Amino acid sequence: GSAAAGYARRALDSALRYANERKAFGEPIANFQLIQQMLADSEIEIYAAECMLDDAATRADAGENVLRKAAAAKVFATEMCGRVVDRVVQVYGGAGYLAEYEAERFFRDARVYRIYEGTTQILQLQIAKHMLREWAAQGWADVPAALRAFDHRGVLVRRLAHRRALLRAVRGRGDPGRSQGRRARLRPLHA
Repeated sequence: GSAAAGYARRALDSALRYANERKAFGEPIANFQLIQQMLADSEIEIYAAECMLDDAATRADAGENVLRKAAAAKVFATEMCGRVVDRVVQVYGGAGYLAEYEAERFFRDARVYRIYEGTTQILQLQIAKHMLREWAAQGWADVPAALRAFDHRGVLVRRLAHRRALLRAVRGRGDPGRSQGRRARLRPLHA
């Protein structure tokens, strides 16, 4: 992930240099709004990847289990690198395909970051597996999807008694409010 972020930064620096040196219509192409947009979008994505990588590293240093966060950071950074080098080729225009310019090599080499140290697809499966394990560990596996997240007021329903009462009502085995008086009262998380 960090290598992909560094490579994207190097490619963006190259595009900045080229955009300031290349002239069209009597001025540097860096003055054109679409070129500026591509440069800005690339900077935004690189910064986001650097923040994700820094967060995962800080959490790992603190002793947290960061498998999911590290995989997410790697996936984002490598996919971001591909998007950034694509924009770099756009900034270079037709010259971006010529071997004499480094944009061609950036485009060719960036693909490998999505492959080694775990392909994007394998890491996505790992992320999902960790998410599903955490979900099951929280005890949500027995709650129907319609009742899992929020009640009608937007309050997160988490108490086991409420879940069981709601399950009985959904399955036709009773009134969800019976165990707590006339009306079930769903408490927010902090209650």
